Amino acid sequence: MAKRPRSEFGAIGIENEALGSFVLRPKVTTTVTHDDNIFRTETETDADIFVTFLSSLELRSNWDNHSLSLRAQSTNGRYNELDNEAFDDFQFSGRGRVDASERFSANLAVTFERKHEGRGSPDDEGGAKPTIFFVTTGGLGAKYDGGTVDIVANLKNKRLDYRDNGTANNDDRDRDEVTLKIRTSYEAVPGSKFYFEPSVNRKIYKDDFDDSGVDRDSSGWRLLLGTTLDISAVTFLELGVGYMQQRFEEVSLDTASGFSFEGEAVWNATDLTTLTLSGSRTVEQTTTSGASSYLATKGSIRVDHELLYNLLLDAGGSIKGDRYVGIDRSDDNWQAFFGASYLMNEYFDLRAAYKFNGRRSSEPATDYDDNQFSLRLVGKI
Repeated sequence: MAKRPRSEFGAIGIENEALGSFVLRPKVTTTVTHDDNIFRTETETDADIFVTFLSSLELRSNWDNHSLSLRAQSTNGRYNELDNEAFDDFQFSGRGRVDASERFSANLAVTFERKHEGRGSPDDEGGAKPTIFFVTTGGLGAKYDGGTVDIVANLKNKRLDYRDNGTANNDDRDRDEVTLKIRTSYEAVPGSKFYFEPSVNRKIYKDDFDDSGVDRDSSGWRLLLGTTLDISAVTFLELGVGYMQQRFEEVSLDTASGFSFEGEAVWNATDLTTLTLSGSRTVEQTTTSGASSYLATKGSIRVDHELLYNLLLDAGGSIKGDRYVGIDRSDDNWQAFFGASYLMNEYFDLRAAYKFNGRRSSEPATDYDDNQFSLRLVGKI
């Protein structure tokens, strides 16, 4: 299969007595990109070349039971001409799993990140510099494997903290998003399951009212009924369909509701080619004036092909339709890409890629087309 593991090209990791039963995995990635529309504007576009340096260090257990991993990562971007677009992102995370028995396990995950908002985001204020924000995520989960019946429960809290950008007051966007999801699966025949997945969420903003005097706190739920199908590593399908609703505290903000789905299909057409289809429909947050949220419907396709054992090709695309609730605005976001990855040895990978991003919107002067060409070198141990 095109995506099968290739152990001779995988990272070896560092193991010694000082690390005990842990493996240390360092990784450094350098990417050079030419972007012909940095600010995602419809006219008067600005092009530039930028270099991204990503370095990460992961410490992972190699125990027979239970697991623990710690990871630190930094991503630094520098532009040739547009110095104000430079960014310094980082991430620290920890994940652990306790296998209480052959059938029951519990897991805990914590992540702290500094990120920057991409140009072209519908909530980007167009400041002199990209908006910086921090994300703190904590998750607690449990899994029961009963053979015929499986139960997976996950509780997650995500805290977003946006920094002010020039005259823009981003405190209005600071919030906590709490989600509880429980999936119960029943295996009707080997390799085929049906599942029932209810979820609830609560979104609480730091400010009781934003600068326009609007309370954006909300509560929501979603119910999916679905199936998973796994046929001898050739075909995998997971599809859930149902209904969702997000209701807002502010009476002037319209309730978002409607059909929801989530799914992925993987088909290993040959030993060399893999086709992947995925899609979803969700309710997303926004601070666009007058809108409570938007319904995001996304579909994507990807093809991976093994031209040679160590030369992999991939291509694909996606379309995402955003329909705003409460205002007359709709955005269609397009993406297409193709690339080639050369697995040099267990220490280095080389990749060349092209990516197109575009938007067509009913909002005046927000359309754009963007083309990116990149060359990436990955160094790993």
